[in-house]
Amino acid sequence: MTRRLIVGSLIVCTLMASHARVALGADTAHFEALQLTRLEQAVALPDMRVSNLDGQEVALRSFQGKVVLINFWTTWCSWCQRERPALEALYTQYQDQGLVILAVNIGETAAQVKAYVIQHGLSFPHVLDPDTQVASWFGVRGTPSNFLVDRSGNIVGGGSGYRDWAAPAAHQLIASLLAQGGAPATETAHPPLSWHTADPANAEQVQAGQAVYAQHCAVCHGANLEGQPNWKQTLPTGGLPAPPHDETGHTWHHADALLFKIVKLGGQSGVADPSFKSNMPAFQNVLSNAEIWAVLAFIKSRWPPTIRTFQDRVNAREQ
Repeated sequence: MTRRLIVGSLIVCTLMASHARVALGADTAHFEALQLTRLEQAVALPDMRVSNLDGQEVALRSFQGKVVLINFWTTWCSWCQRERPALEALYTQYQDQGLVILAVNIGETAAQVKAYVIQHGLSFPHVLDPDTQVASWFGVRGTPSNFLVDRSGNIVGGGSGYRDWAAPAAHQLIASLLAQGGAPATETAHPPLSWHTADPANAEQVQAGQAVYAQHCAVCHGANLEGQPNWKQTLPTGGLPAPPHDETGHTWHHADALLFKIVKLGGQSGVADPSFKSNMPAFQNVLSNAEIWAVLAFIKSRWPPTIRTFQDRVNAREQ
């Protein structure tokens, strides 16, 4: 694994037969203050296990009843290091009220992480994701990446990049989540395996794609396909922020076949210039082919008719 924005993959190593989701309220002020995306539909934590620094197995769902801030990080990430003092202070202040900060290290050994934790005097729990399976489930695009889980075990929002956890907005966000009780999840079935194209006129496919998008794409690309701010400006760590998928972006400039390839194999697979670094993760071990086509159908359904017509012509040229 290379030392770059990390990981390239995050939101389920092995998807279960169904995904649990729950509708959220409309208040997103605390998330917006930290430039975090609040999911329109919460996503239940997967039934996945990691190891702590002593080699003991830890289930992600074992923290139900707590508010969990899941922080993906590496020891070599300077922005991760900047977050550490504020995370430690946040944990110290709110631990007794039910906050857990779960630091998920990506790709490093227990010895490396343990030495770092001791050196920096960190007391919140640390676990290991040596093969990036957990990171792949979450669709992590870089480190640090942070996700918030409510007391019912539902992921309610998050985002990639550094956050100032010492800011008043961060404390307000944590306090608001601690005051909530969470909500039960409901089940949503997988799309049919028969979908081999993206049809924005297929209501069933679009609906399924919207659900998959909410779980796997919205955290980076925005609940309304708006993308991340300044998406054309190179990040300090290399690559670009997640672009919009609406008509203001360039997704519609590409044929469906290329878009499918990029989602399945990662952004680098669609880049002709090998010197350009894409931070788009590969979802081939995360989403089925039918789910990828469904997501594309949903995205296309949100485009104005003129944009759809243009992209239809692009598809025709590529056939």
